[in-house]
Amino acid sequence: MQIVIDVPNWLYNAMLEHKEPIYSQSLAEAVRDGTPLPKGHGDLKDADKLKHAFIKWSMVVQGSFTDYDIASIVCNSPTIIEADKAEESEVEDDT
Repeated sequence: MQIVIDVPNWLYNAMLEHKEPIYSQSLAEAVRDGTPLPKGHGDLKDADKLKHAFIKWSMVVQGSFTDYDIASIVCNSPTIIEADKAEESEVEDDT
């Protein structure tokens, strides 16, 4: 299972410094409040960066996009979380 969690800076820094795991309750709360990602999700990208890329591109091409332009912008934008490599059958079962 993949889950996106919001960890407070102090907890993250304590974990990086390899301090004793006395913060397990705070970490458990972050996991409980996290957002599970669906099986088979695609690459997760930053929507704000995509918006800015589309705006910049529209200035260059005077606002007309082809399917190739859109695919190129999306494919070349940085990935935040890689796609889940779930089996095809598992993905179809969830729909």
